[in-house]
Amino acid sequence: MINALPLALAAFLSLAPAKPAHKPVVASPVADNASFVLVENHRNVPVEVFVEAFDGEQSLGMVAPGAAETLALDPAITSDHEVSFLLDPKGEEVQATQLIPLTPGKGIELKVPARPNLLW
Repeated sequence: MINALPLALAAFLSLAPAKPAHKPVVASPVADNASFVLVENHRNVPVEVFVEAFDGEQSLGMVAPGAAETLALDPAITSDHEVSFLLDPKGEEVQATQLIPLTPGKGIELKVPARPNLLW
């Protein structure tokens, strides 16, 4: 399913109205055996993504408004089996996911909705 995601994402982004200031960004592919999170940011502000595990939190990167980024997870974090993600939209309240089980080499998809408090 995750292999078809880039095509579906490209189709989705091509239907969105053109935004001259921001083009959708696709990060470099992660290694085949690495776990990753695909973040789609539907907000009009950048969102910093953190992963929270038993030993603290780690910044994964920033996702531009209207963009999608594939962010690699540190192998040490994926050994925790369950993590939560913190999403920090610039100038807005931080949101957190519930605990999400991780499988090494598999991806997780997070969508940041256009409106706060509606994680998909």
